Amino acid sequence: NLSAGTYYIDVTDINGCTSNQTVVITEPPILSISVDSTNETSALNDGSATAIINGGTIPYTYIWNNGGITNALNNLPPGLYTVTVTDNNGCVISGSTFVNAYSATNVINTKNINRTLIKIIDMLGQESFYRRNTPLFYIYDDGTVEKKIIIE
Repeated sequence: NLSAGTYYIDVTDINGCTSNQTVVITEPPILSISVDSTNETSALNDGSATAIINGGTIPYTYIWNNGGITNALNNLPPGLYTVTVTDNNGCVISGSTFVNAYSATNVINTKNINRTLIKIIDMLGQESFYRRNTPLFYIYDDGTVEKKIIIE
């Protein structure tokens, strides 16, 4: 069990013959992992997780907590995914990622974020700020109009 480095070897046999040699032992880079994921996009169990390995000695073996044995998993439901990777020298490293569930509330209508209310009118086109049980139209500076009814 020699560590990485340069070693000089001198060997003398029983007859007094000598041989020498220089041997360089290298060590692979330290094994590291990052685990990326893609969230579910439409409530269809279409998330993914990928283990990205650097260092160590190839080939690598992968074991995911859901039974997967490759570096990437596809068609995943939301949840926590953990992978354990072993390199050819038996070095082991683990990493995790979370695949988030699809949520319709994640969709943001950026078109209307910076708009300003210009005026409120009733069905007859008269400016009005409050009328019970009557549809009111909210007019914004970006051209959008929203119909609202105040019910009491």
